[in-house]
Amino acid sequence: MTAEMMEKEKAQLREEIARLNALADSLRPVCANYQNTFEEALDLKCRSCMAFDSAATQAREELAATCSEAETVHKALEDSNRRFLKIKETIEERQKVLAPELTTFSTRALEALDVEKQAAEREVNRLRVRAKQLDLKATSLEEEVQRVVRRLCGRHFLPFYYFLWGSLETE
Repeated sequence: MTAEMMEKEKAQLREEIARLNALADSLRPVCANYQNTFEEALDLKCRSCMAFDSAATQAREELAATCSEAETVHKALEDSNRRFLKIKETIEERQKVLAPELTTFSTRALEALDVEKQAAEREVNRLRVRAKQLDLKATSLEEEVQRVVRRLCGRHFLPFYYFLWGSLETE
């Protein structure tokens, strides 16, 4: 290789180095912006997850409390049914002996027990509905958080969506 060719190649390499340095300088703000956007998306995801976890925990606690109440009312209803059957049996035995006087008394007692049973059944049904509402609320909150995160990520942070969630899901 001649000296002139070497000088020409050195000049080309210097030009290439200068071009690459200029490209690197022009990409630095883009990389910094990319890093800031990534950190904001990560922070948003963390805050969304914490908010969802808090809401889901509260909904689970409410559901557990409602289930506990429903179980208590159900046990009371079973106890009431046992008492109802026992009282009914006792009434039938005594009715044979005291039929005329017990007719009025037994009717009132059965009505009172029936009212109590109906009230307990209404309470059980109310608690079941509340448990279902809380379950739906937890599901709705989870879906809402996912929609918000997908919407925000879909607009501004699509490259990060794959990084944060692994795949692109459609609404």
